[in-house]
Amino acid sequence: MSSVNIHNSEWIAESSSIHKAMFNNIQCNILRSVGRELGVYLFLTFTSDKNNSRKFLKTIRHFISSTKQQFDATAKYKAAKKAGKAGEALPDELMGGLFISAEGYTHLGFDPDQFDDTDQTFRKGMKSQKSGVFDKLLDKNNKDPKVSTWEQGFQVPIHVMIMLSCDKEQTLAPVLLQVKQFAKGFADIVTEQHGKVLREGDNPENKPLEHFGYRDGISQPLFLQEDADHDLNTSDWDPSAELALVLTSDPFTKDIPDSYGSFFVFRKLKQNVEAFNKAIGVLSDTLGVNPDLAGAMVVGRFKDGTPLTLNDNPDSEINQNNFNYDKDEDGDKCPRHAHIRKVNPRGTTPFTSLENEKLRRIARRGIPYGEWGAADVGLLFMCYQADIAQQFEFIQRTWADNPNFPRNLVFPGTGDDPLIGQDFDASAEQHWPTKHGGSERKNFSFEGFVKLQGGEYFYAPSLKFFEKL
Repeated sequence: MSSVNIHNSEWIAESSSIHKAMFNNIQCNILRSVGRELGVYLFLTFTSDKNNSRKFLKTIRHFISSTKQQFDATAKYKAAKKAGKAGEALPDELMGGLFISAEGYTHLGFDPDQFDDTDQTFRKGMKSQKSGVFDKLLDKNNKDPKVSTWEQGFQVPIHVMIMLSCDKEQTLAPVLLQVKQFAKGFADIVTEQHGKVLREGDNPENKPLEHFGYRDGISQPLFLQEDADHDLNTSDWDPSAELALVLTSDPFTKDIPDSYGSFFVFRKLKQNVEAFNKAIGVLSDTLGVNPDLAGAMVVGRFKDGTPLTLNDNPDSEINQNNFNYDKDEDGDKCPRHAHIRKVNPRGTTPFTSLENEKLRRIARRGIPYGEWGAADVGLLFMCYQADIAQQFEFIQRTWADNPNFPRNLVFPGTGDDPLIGQDFDASAEQHWPTKHGGSERKNFSFEGFVKLQGGEYFYAPSLKFFEKL
């Protein structure tokens, strides 16, 4: 029984009375990013028995924030900012989340087979890298680096991930210490990851970037009316999404109305910035184009976010999400292998429809790690979805890591995603336009600058789940 239809495509508002119970029951960060500058992610393995492990989760429940708490905190922050308060006086409410792996559910005494989980992807976990015969034939086999090459903390069984996000270190530090103290005797913290939003210069109003220097977080599925009101799209691209894109019925709170959860993917991706920039220079010389355009051909956007399909130079006046590839089907402007085109073809996938493509979308919530210019830097990639196999894994394996996607009669081999592809096969060259809008191509292998360091698949349970413990 539920008062909410998650398959309704109409916009919903933060103030919706129909969705009030749902906003109180689902965790923060799912329908909209919490938008905090800092994030700490603790990965735990239970060391105590089932009952004590459940006791631990109940103990730290008060650190976990609901969507309603997120909305209220944002409203408070905006009101204070509008009132002209100094930066130090602005409210900094910490947002917390908790995610449980299939192994974690098993340890707690819950059967993960209760989840509606295509191919048991969640049940198997990210460490399961077996590919069947049909996977290989259909170019959707797992190309991730072997688990033995991952960071040690990700190689061991992981039961729970805890997220703590806020804007100021002085807010974060005492809460982090508390959580660690509560964990003693119940669980080992096998790895601890720290993220920090990167911006050009010291101005907190500047748009977020990733370590290669490109704008980050553009083109998300939108669920809320307030977010739609700030999006300037016209008819070329509709960012709206049903709640069912990210929400599923929590199998362990089915008797409680409007208590949903979401499948969650975490991947630590290391970026080799120096090698990437050198390769951009070589690609630039090979194609005879300037380095900015060469880099845009890798990403699909210029560093400021200008879509390559709309312009051959950065242009901050262009709507950065209002486009499709209808007038560039052959990739003469934006190569068919470019990262943003590989992971969101916007209606140009062979043998399917735009509506089916849009069901693959994920709600990305990543944050960079490491300081500008340091050797160890990258992205803590995170995303929410209703089905890991049909959304994240499909995007990564069938699209990004498939050198033959998308196929056409002129260019039967497209090449891997030059940004996030994990195949690292230097012989799998991409086909690059020698100028913006031109049909001439040159082959060049560009990949291997983003490497998976480890991760896991989780579920973000309904907050009502903690009452069942």
